Amino acid sequence: MYPSSDPDESTPKTSLRQMPRATPSPTRTFAELTPGFQELIRLMQRIRFGTIRGLPVRGGEPDLTQPVQIERQIKLGIGSGSGPATPESNFALKSKVVELIAILAGLGDGTVKEIEIRDGLPEIVRLADGPTT
Repeated sequence: MYPSSDPDESTPKTSLRQMPRATPSPTRTFAELTPGFQELIRLMQRIRFGTIRGLPVRGGEPDLTQPVQIERQIKLGIGSGSGPATPESNFALKSKVVELIAILAGLGDGTVKEIEIRDGLPEIVRLADGPTT
């Protein structure tokens, strides 16, 4: 075999499989959360399908020491409807949960009108704005 004059042929080829992968950013986990957020996530997991109404937020944290209204939806045809087993004491948070945490943190003090929950995850958050002047 004759040496090539093409500079690209003299450098070793690297396949996509050999390329180093970017290190993922640190994932927030359940264990890193405050007790208030942990309690809210466990509540959403227990509800599985439904709505939390009137959730007080104090200092950007859910305040479940105050009463909230819970409406559960029972989906027919999916077995017992008991939902998935409660996960271990620590697990990576889904992006929807991370987004909910950011919304509540940005709210500061107030009340979340409604959180719609689907399969144990927040799907829609409704906030009531105060009167404008």
